[in-house]
Amino acid sequence: MFAYDDYFTSAYKKSRDLRGGWSYARRLCTFIHPEPERLVPEPGDAVERGLADLWPRLAKGRSLYWRREFSQAIHAFITGAALELENICDDRVPDLIDFIRLRRQTFGRGTGACFAAMSTGAEIPEALRETEVVASLLDAFIDVMALGNEAVSYDMEINEEGEINNLMLILRGIFGGGLDQAHKIATERIADRVAHFDHSVAVKLPRLAADTGLSAADLAQMRAWVRGAQSYLSGLYDWYDSTARYGGRRPVRIEEDSAPRA
Repeated sequence: MFAYDDYFTSAYKKSRDLRGGWSYARRLCTFIHPEPERLVPEPGDAVERGLADLWPRLAKGRSLYWRREFSQAIHAFITGAALELENICDDRVPDLIDFIRLRRQTFGRGTGACFAAMSTGAEIPEALRETEVVASLLDAFIDVMALGNEAVSYDMEINEEGEINNLMLILRGIFGGGLDQAHKIATERIADRVAHFDHSVAVKLPRLAADTGLSAADLAQMRAWVRGAQSYLSGLYDWYDSTARYGGRRPVRIEEDSAPRA
């Protein structure tokens, strides 16, 4: 995902090559499919070679549900970069609502849920997958990940890459002021999303499980997946603190009683 993000930025965003960017994104999507044995085009660059090599091995032994969800999430991630390129070509900083929708897509929304399933060996039970409660929980899950990234990536994206799809930039445009105020607002919103995630886990999921007559085995699966998701969030914020990718810039900080819990 990082390889694609960096390559797409250097090859298409910086040159504002909208037609080329969309063509490349659509082609790359053909390299990942819920049926991993499906034939793919001959790879033409390092990103295509990497995906063609990784996907069949990553998908091996996974359920059809997992493979479908992961494939859809990667397709959304890939095409999301082309949608960001459209904003760049139009010199259009997205409004806040449009940005949140786009950011969920460009952060590979469903991949986090799939990675939590990989680490725990537990998937979201089938009886709960299409419910509003789970959809809302997953929205909060991705928002905590994606919005935290906006602070650490600001300098790299805005000052080095010429990006305009960044929460800090949008908040400064809405409220005025500098980065400190934008960070404060972003921190409050992330804490709100953490609280929503925790409330869904503590209140809404048990209620939903009781209403649907979820079996003991499925309930155990759901609880195991939630523990994996919580650990994923904590680990990501630890990574933001330690990675050299963003030049040692620290993420927005969440108060201790609101932090994602492992």
